[in-house]
Amino acid sequence: MYEKQFRTTSKIYFIILFLNKKTNFKPKNNNYSIMKNIYTILFCFLILCACREDNELANFDSSNANSFNYKFESISGVLADLMKDSNVRKYMKKRSLEKFDGDYNVLFQDLLSVSTLTGETVKQKLNKENPQILSAIMTQPLLTLLVPSLHKFSADNWDTENDPLPLIAFSKENNEIYYTAADGFSFTQSIEFRPTFPVIILKQNENLVLSHNAQNNMMSYNSNDFNYSYITNPLVDIRDNYNSNKREMLQPDPKVLAAYTKALNNPTCNTCYQKDYIYYDISPSDEINRGEFNKNYTEAITSLKVESYNVLETITDDWTEGNLELHFNIFFIGASDQLSVTTKTFILDPENLYNTEYETICKEFPFPIPGKEYCFEKEVEKVAIEYIFNPAIQIVPWDMQLYGDRWHIQVEEYDPSTQITRTVSAETTKGSNFEAEVGADIFKIVKIGAGLGSNSTSTKSSNMQVTYTTESDQLGSIIHTWYNPVITAYDPLMIDVPPLGQLPIPKWEGFVQSTGTVVVGIETLRTSK
Repeated sequence: MYEKQFRTTSKIYFIILFLNKKTNFKPKNNNYSIMKNIYTILFCFLILCACREDNELANFDSSNANSFNYKFESISGVLADLMKDSNVRKYMKKRSLEKFDGDYNVLFQDLLSVSTLTGETVKQKLNKENPQILSAIMTQPLLTLLVPSLHKFSADNWDTENDPLPLIAFSKENNEIYYTAADGFSFTQSIEFRPTFPVIILKQNENLVLSHNAQNNMMSYNSNDFNYSYITNPLVDIRDNYNSNKREMLQPDPKVLAAYTKALNNPTCNTCYQKDYIYYDISPSDEINRGEFNKNYTEAITSLKVESYNVLETITDDWTEGNLELHFNIFFIGASDQLSVTTKTFILDPENLYNTEYETICKEFPFPIPGKEYCFEKEVEKVAIEYIFNPAIQIVPWDMQLYGDRWHIQVEEYDPSTQITRTVSAETTKGSNFEAEVGADIFKIVKIGAGLGSNSTSTKSSNMQVTYTTESDQLGSIIHTWYNPVITAYDPLMIDVPPLGQLPIPKWEGFVQSTGTVVVGIETLRTSK
């Protein structure tokens, strides 16, 4: 029932057998009386251990989060035992694949309502067999079970009928993972060794907070009389769709390609900016210097690559955390000349940011089953690769009259923790090269000249307080300007090999910019015809 007592009992039991063998004990004379006293003392000691464990659970202080970490061992044992039930395993796979919070998570409160093979719910089973464990669980409504995405095991490839029963694991201090099997056996292993066997991570949810009032909207979630609010909207925010190579095989939009060609064909034109032609049809090389804003295009984040090996290690080494949550904070100075921010979120499997080779290491345990073996994988080397967002992360159409010539973009890998505020400052330059045109039936604003034009300009500066968390990894910032190209290379003679069933297309490259930590791809894309 409690794996800690089981381990303690087993250890003492083998000590007794060892002493018995060494002393060649036979039950006669005074030796029998001595050994009888030893057995009595040991038995009393075990009883006291069991009582101590019960009292620890009964006296659990739910206000102390650190205190609860010590109960993960007991909960892990009970949860590992639950995994013997095929109904529970099937639910875990099905629910984790739904990614209700953006990751392969199952809220423990949801698991409590699952029917077991005996017909009773998980909650009823725990209430009958482990009421103190259930009480501890109910004090932690954010307790969550993650089916991790590993090289040899994931929610997608989990065969709940034929795979070995999953072990339950959780992170401890000093980068160690504590594992518990259904037979009560437990051990610790360094976090750098990733299991090749089925495993479920016990952790606190990172995308939910408790809410005092029940709500019914896409930013709320309700379970087992608890009300929650999402930190990041899992229904709206873009998610990794594990098909990242589709976009890079597409032909550039004809107008975007034309903007590149016009600038390329006139190398002496210092004001042939690709965005001018895309958004306003302005082309100095064609002597077209006036144009109306085209809302059918938008700026978009199209790719990401980690430059720093140390940063790659930092944001991808803890496989128990699940997917990465990338935040792109885009700062504008708009019509009010005040700084504002919009945040775009992308949830990403960290293994899509690098290639690696694995070394398999197996460890044999002589107890409780002789010859019992668990195999792990260790990453030998990581090589960063470019990830293509598909679909691209759309920002907004760039209305130069509204936003001027600069945007500031900050990138972070978000982790919920203690909040802090920082001051962010930005500036942009706005031109006066816009005028109204009034016709019989229309009124429109037209831009005159490329870039900021030849009229007067004004530089606007502003700052604002922005909230961050202490555990988030800051991945740097860039200044995205109007003058940055969209396409940087296009060679019709270099043909990319397309996927089966698609026509070959010329090789081309979009604009990328480095924060010093990551390289971000930013392009102008068509949103509608």
